[in-house]
Amino acid sequence: LQSPQGNTLIIHDADGDGLSAAKILIEALGKKGIKSPLRFAAFERTNVFGDFLLKFIEERKVATIFTLDINLFATNFRTQQERLKDKTFFVFDHHETPADIPINITYFHPVRTFGYPDPSRYCTSKLVYDIMGKFTDVSHLDWVASIGIVADVGYQAWKEFVDKTLT
Repeated sequence: LQSPQGNTLIIHDADGDGLSAAKILIEALGKKGIKSPLRFAAFERTNVFGDFLLKFIEERKVATIFTLDINLFATNFRTQQERLKDKTFFVFDHHETPADIPINITYFHPVRTFGYPDPSRYCTSKLVYDIMGKFTDVSHLDWVASIGIVADVGYQAWKEFVDKTLT
């Protein structure tokens, strides 16, 4: 991970998993020298890249966009893809994964990244925790990942991980 040219934006789902994933990513990026990324909670998933956000991205000279717990291709991304083609995307998501991914997108998904058989149980906060943990120490945020896991009904799949945060 290197500091990008221009500003960094994190777009995350507004639920417990998306918020937990954002917290983990913000701290991990900070440890890698990317301080105070811009943040946008996506309440309206189908119209994430509406006029407001596109103007926000342009005015703040956003170059890198992270999306968390949002099925990017179930939003209006494809209709706005031409306007976003010069942005670098990092997608962390456990929903459906597309067959074709544009070249400006690095896509992390439980099946594609780890071969995990049931992506509905590998929530995004755990995915971000596991991936960012390969670049920097995020072990102190295990409890944040656990909140996302429980919020996304993944306790049964990650019981040992979650229970360990309680000791």
